[in-house]
Amino acid sequence: MRSFIMVLVICSFFLPTAISLSAGTGSPEEPSVVLTKPTENKLFTVEIRLSRKNLVVGQNSATLFLCDDKQNSINGAEVRVLPVITAHGESTSPRPFVQEKSDGNYSVENLYIDMEGNWTLKIMIRKDGISDNVSFDFPGVKRRAP
Repeated sequence: MRSFIMVLVICSFFLPTAISLSAGTGSPEEPSVVLTKPTENKLFTVEIRLSRKNLVVGQNSATLFLCDDKQNSINGAEVRVLPVITAHGESTSPRPFVQEKSDGNYSVENLYIDMEGNWTLKIMIRKDGISDNVSFDFPGVKRRAP
């Protein structure tokens, strides 16, 4: 009986921690972080959704939502994403791949971060001959926890 009670006590202590850790797995349906910013010239607004709380060293992915200054979603835009490490001003060799999904939503794959440090994602948008830029800062990028 004591063993059973001891197991119950131990499980009740660790179970909530395990549940809270698994709840934030970062699925695209429930992103861990959503950041929104207007572009430099206020022509567009960009919302970036990461599947984690921050970028990590290695592969990352994101979803972008683009709208114009009247809050209309932007379809058919040329979008480029460039990860730059702040300390060196250099970008990663593999370039992220941006693909339009629907209604102003764009997926960003192959978003590779190759070292720890402070990173900036520079996003360039071109639509109907009009272009604008926005940057999102990600300080303290670390390796993925084992």
